[in-house]
Parts: sequence; C-alpha cells; structure tokens
Amino acid sequence: MNNDRHNIEQFIELELAKQLHLQSATCQVASYEDGILTLKLLGGCSGCPSSQVAIFNSIAPILQEKFPQIKDITLA
Repeated sequence: MNNDRHNIEQFIELELAKQLHLQSATCQVASYEDGILTLKLLGGCSGCPSSQVAIFNSIAPILQEKFPQIKDITLA
C-alpha cells in the first residue's frame, strides 16, 4: 500500500468518520492510483441518490485541502 493511500485512509478513519457517523454512514477507500481517489460509501449513504452530492459538497473539499495530490474523487 502506498503511503498516500495509507494517510488518506487514516484521515478518513480518524477525522471524517465522526462527520459521516452523524448520517449513519461511513466510507472507505476503494482505490487510489495516479491521484484518483475512489471511495465506497457504506451504511446510510450506500445507494442514496444524494450521496454523490454529499461527497462532492462536503467530503471531497476536505480531502483535497488536506491532500492536494488528490486530482479527482469518484464513487465506486
């Protein structure tokens, strides 16, 4: 596992999990390659039509600010 992916996973687990837990949700890194982060939503967000909006309006900006090497974020 590359170091960037590990750091992103740790950040999601330690920082974003609290925010997602309020929505009865969680997410995990499905893949991270060449600056493209793919997230898998679980729990309350899994399959929800609004989940993509939630990712791109709340989670993506936080991740991209913390990890500027992330070029794009997609959903699995």
